Amino acid sequence: MFDFDVEIYDGMQLSHGNFADYIKNKMVLICPNVKTMQKPTLKYFQYLEKLLNLQNLDEIIIIDSTGSKFFHPTVHSFFPKITTVSTTSEKYIQAGIYLASKDKEKSKLLYEEVVFSKNKFYSILALNNIIENDLEEDSGKILNFFKIVENIKTDKEKRNLIKLKKALYLMKISKESEGKKLLKEIIKDNSIWNNTAIQISTQ
Repeated sequence: MFDFDVEIYDGMQLSHGNFADYIKNKMVLICPNVKTMQKPTLKYFQYLEKLLNLQNLDEIIIIDSTGSKFFHPTVHSFFPKITTVSTTSEKYIQAGIYLASKDKEKSKLLYEEVVFSKNKFYSILALNNIIENDLEEDSGKILNFFKIVENIKTDKEKRNLIKLKKALYLMKISKESEGKKLLKEIIKDNSIWNNTAIQISTQ
């Protein structure tokens, strides 16, 4: 049930980890997040903090659903005993909302965070959205993002899909020889993406 990747606010910074591993052998209370900086919310946090001692809990964890970079330090400054975590899926969704509302800068920043999270599913999607929506002009940064997703442990066909997307991007920025080299690797690997790679390489 809790086998998903999260970012845990610890030591004044976010660290990546698996939520199931983090709470293993702990007595925890997992709570949804409500909007911060409102009086009802402060009472809610005060109530949670009291539960930590009354119920003999190891930890109280609040899952952030805002995507705000201020959420973790704000909660920590008032309630240091409460642990806050963010899920990659929430950041990905929030980035899409920013993109739909034409706020490309906020969208790009969140998509970049998702790429850096090295999530098997969302990091690749986030990079794809950055490229397709022209959110980043620096080709060097895009290629660095590709290095990150290439190092994510995943199955053969997902690796070949990343190669295909990278090949298309390289050809887009006039690095055709490098792009075609990747296409040849896909074809040689007898991938399900063979036909696509062949069609692109013969254009």
